[in-house]
Amino acid sequence: MSTKPVISRRRNAGRQIRGSILVNTAIALSLIVITLIGTELGYLFYMKRELQKATDLAALAGAKEISYAGSCPSAKTAAKLSANGTGSTDRNRNLPISFSLEDAEIECGQWDPAKTTSDHFDSAPPDQQNAIRITLNRTPATLLSFFEGNRTIQTKAVATNDPIAAFSIGTGVASLDEGAVNSLLNGLLGTGNKIKLRVIDYQGLATGQVRLLDLVSAVPNVGTVSQLLDTQISMNDFMLAMVQALGSSNAVAVQALNAIIATNVKPLNVRIGDVIKVTTPSPESAANASINVLELLTTSAQIANGSNLVNLDTAIDFGALAQAKVQLVILEQPSIAIGPAGKDSQGNWRTQAHSASVRLFLDTKIVDTSSIPGISGLLNVSLLRLPIYIEVAPGDARLSSIQCAAQKKDCRVQIEARPGLGTVCIAGVTSAMMLNRTTPINCTTLPSATITEISFLGITVLEIQAKVPVQAAIPDTGYETLTYNGVTGDSDDVQTTNSNAVGAVLSGALGNFSSASKWTLTPVVLGALPVPVGSILSPLLSYVLSILSALFSSLDAIVVPLLNLLGVQLGYADVHLLSVTCGEAKLVY
Repeated sequence: MSTKPVISRRRNAGRQIRGSILVNTAIALSLIVITLIGTELGYLFYMKRELQKATDLAALAGAKEISYAGSCPSAKTAAKLSANGTGSTDRNRNLPISFSLEDAEIECGQWDPAKTTSDHFDSAPPDQQNAIRITLNRTPATLLSFFEGNRTIQTKAVATNDPIAAFSIGTGVASLDEGAVNSLLNGLLGTGNKIKLRVIDYQGLATGQVRLLDLVSAVPNVGTVSQLLDTQISMNDFMLAMVQALGSSNAVAVQALNAIIATNVKPLNVRIGDVIKVTTPSPESAANASINVLELLTTSAQIANGSNLVNLDTAIDFGALAQAKVQLVILEQPSIAIGPAGKDSQGNWRTQAHSASVRLFLDTKIVDTSSIPGISGLLNVSLLRLPIYIEVAPGDARLSSIQCAAQKKDCRVQIEARPGLGTVCIAGVTSAMMLNRTTPINCTTLPSATITEISFLGITVLEIQAKVPVQAAIPDTGYETLTYNGVTGDSDDVQTTNSNAVGAVLSGALGNFSSASKWTLTPVVLGALPVPVGSILSPLLSYVLSILSALFSSLDAIVVPLLNLLGVQLGYADVHLLSVTCGEAKLVY
């Protein structure tokens, strides 16, 4: 029997075995390479995560110090201590042992969401620094040196610590009189004469403090500060939320609020954001800001009621062709503001408040044919219309600086405040200005008003626009700086700013009003042609001033005795620091 086929089969089997070994070896080597590459990539991702974590923690540590005056060096020290520890053997260091954070990789500056840079961070003077930026570029050790490539890992973090303060500005009142405040709350809440709190009750309310975060927890269906500010709530439910937010911290204030709730407050709704003005870039950063309970109660009650102590909405008739519509508000609530200090990148104050004892909106018309039947459709003559906005005893406050310290008593908050005597604007004013609670009134920036208009068959023949800014206000350089510590409830919480230039300021304001050179006029004839108006304006101006003089005299009979009764003084404002929040750093990039 031949053996050749058997030998041939054995040789083929040997070749097959050798071939399968080569294939298996190739597969094994491929798996090894894939495993090594995967391990290398995993290691790089791991190092990226560790470096980013260390960068974030270092930025947060530095940001906790940045709110202190001249604190950039100490902020850098804190950042390096977080990253490097006290040495390579420190178990609390966050960077891997082979790396360390250097001063050149730490920047102090200002973070502002309005900035156009990708991380909204830029360099800033020491007094405007509120953030730390850390940028790391590190190349970790490689596991596969034969694979060439750039293994540099970059991590960046920006943390900000913008301390915030809550404050209010209101008209100076001589004392906390229980009868006057009871009458005010009874009138606003529609409780007849049922609210009969004592001075000790109001003192308890005046010392009570609630945080926005506590109100978030107390108001139903609210989970964030933004939702809280957007919430419409009844006054009854709002007072119940204040009670819950106070908890056991102030038993007298809780008892006083419960006594008011028991009087069956009339159904009134208020939007919380109309009561509390939060100007922080993110409302959530104001969560720990505290607000005075008495001011929160009276302010929300007055806004919910839609009026203040007096709200006159009527018209005074001076004859067939002369009429003045009047809206009058007396003794408005303090304006509450919460936010950071200083100015933004556009030079605007970041947190400010505006209030006035009296606001008056007049719409005076002399010779107006628009309401005369049979004539208005053919010939419309509005010989003189003067929309006038008046504020008596206005006050402005702006948060200029916050210097934090380890102890509340060593913190310093500076609020610049300025009382005013009066403001008169003849311009394109509307009744909406009576709701302004934040910015100072600047008559010169308002649009002009059409004071004269003559049209025939719907075609304008003559139109005159005018603007007269008259402000009996302390000059901008006259802001007084009030300095507070960070302790709530001590003697410096409420401070007063006064003006001793009443006579000079009023004299200058009246001189501006009567001077024709202060009247900015824009006459238009048939759409384009100029017209001399001096000879027309002079007699009309004299006539209007005589009418306004009579009008102001009639208002004096209402306003002056009421202000005297309530103890309101001109050129006087109370600024109340409600709370200071420091040291709460957060990552923003």
